[in-house]
Amino acid sequence: MKRQWWMAALTVAVMVLGLPMGATQAQEPVPGGDLGSGDDLEAGHAQAVIAGGSLTYSFTYQGYLERDGGPANGNYDFIITIWDTGAAGMGTQIATCSDPSSSLINHPVVNGFFSFHLIPNISLANVFNGNERWVQVQVRPAGTGAYTVLPRQPIAGAPYAWGLQPGLQVDTLYPGSLVTLKNTYNSGTTAGSALVAESQAPTVPTIHGWHKGDGPAIYGYTSGAYPAVEGMHGGEGPAVGGYGSSTGSGVYGSTSSNAWPGDAGVYGRSTGRAPGVHGENNGVSPNAGPGVLGKSTAGAGGQFEGGFVGVFAIASGTGSKYAGGFYNSTSTSASQYDATVWMQNTGSGDLIWANGNSTSDTDVDFRVSANGYVYGDGSYSTPAADFAELLPAVEGLEPGDVLVIGLDGQLVRSSAAFDTAVVGVYSTQPGFLGGADASMHYGDKVPLAVVGIVPVKASAVNGAIQPGDLLVASKIPGHAMHAGASPPVGTVIGKALEALPDGEGVIRMLVTLQ
Repeated sequence: MKRQWWMAALTVAVMVLGLPMGATQAQEPVPGGDLGSGDDLEAGHAQAVIAGGSLTYSFTYQGYLERDGGPANGNYDFIITIWDTGAAGMGTQIATCSDPSSSLINHPVVNGFFSFHLIPNISLANVFNGNERWVQVQVRPAGTGAYTVLPRQPIAGAPYAWGLQPGLQVDTLYPGSLVTLKNTYNSGTTAGSALVAESQAPTVPTIHGWHKGDGPAIYGYTSGAYPAVEGMHGGEGPAVGGYGSSTGSGVYGSTSSNAWPGDAGVYGRSTGRAPGVHGENNGVSPNAGPGVLGKSTAGAGGQFEGGFVGVFAIASGTGSKYAGGFYNSTSTSASQYDATVWMQNTGSGDLIWANGNSTSDTDVDFRVSANGYVYGDGSYSTPAADFAELLPAVEGLEPGDVLVIGLDGQLVRSSAAFDTAVVGVYSTQPGFLGGADASMHYGDKVPLAVVGIVPVKASAVNGAIQPGDLLVASKIPGHAMHAGASPPVGTVIGKALEALPDGEGVIRMLVTLQ
């Protein structure tokens, strides 16, 4: 009979868990109620916060145990678990606790008091996630008999710990950072993140930054090889999103690294068909800015690499819309850096592949191969009107000059009437230029117009020139004149398309060597 009374007395152990004072400090334990008889039981209460810090990931648990109407003494065995409900025999067990510094088995109880530094068998973040939690204690004299299950006690958070439940809001005037997260653990690929956030909401960001001043809403800094801020999205929205409501940038990235290509102020990566970086501007033309803006004072303003598409631009709707635009205001001696668009292909594909009306990936209307060949299904249009060839020439020649072949094979300015060595006119703006490479460096060569319409220097020294008149070289250096009747074979350079009544001037001529 005495044994049964003791077991009943065990069930009134009052459980008091530590306040936020560190792993080894706790609130003074509260004794249980007056026992009276074995049926006169009074439940206690429980409080808990994670004591954690940099020393431990345990939380402090203290209790008071009575036996035979007085404080218990001796060694006892404990089993302590955490549940999601206070009803006995109901709910789901969340975790089983242990004390690495002092075993729950054969644990001393002195004058009714006992204390543990409990560690759940799963992550504290999964145990204390903002939902209600209850402690269940089972106890027996050390190594003797069956365990007695005491009534579950609620774990009540301390006031500051309450703020860590869902809906946390910190609103204060503080000169430093409100939250600082630092993870100094680094062991190869097992190093952890300082912050991991996950959301299943369909239309809101997982992490939202809003800055009312001049600084960035979200700022990341790294001194290593991996991004300071990284976003990974498994759904339809962007992994990292930025929004600027007035004059600021939605996403701003800055780097002082000299490693290029490689490092970047903003880095986007995609392993599928979706873009690594997506920018969209829904402003109203003509004041709408770019969806993505890259700017550099030394290197590239933007770098795009893709196994599928490096740069993808799309415009929909009607009105003044541009799918992709490139603007250049630089001035440098290196021609590739001075270009508005600079393309470099070190692979096996073309520099440019374009189709206009087809949705097929295999149809092409225009392309430029990696070795500079140009292919197009349509016509070639230009305001220039002649075909010219680059040929070696002496210095000092000018566009519009009538040219002849010199004794050394170089082009020289004409100076004799009806010269049979005449070959054409120095082209002012050739529509097509043969003999030139992509660098456009002419060296000692000039463009000689051999077909088409070209401006030519002319003189009325042999009479007024009328449209349709044949033209030949004159004695005035570099000038053409009226050929007259039956000019010698090999002297005619073209037909006049404009009149020159007298003097000297520049007229349009159709090149027709004969």
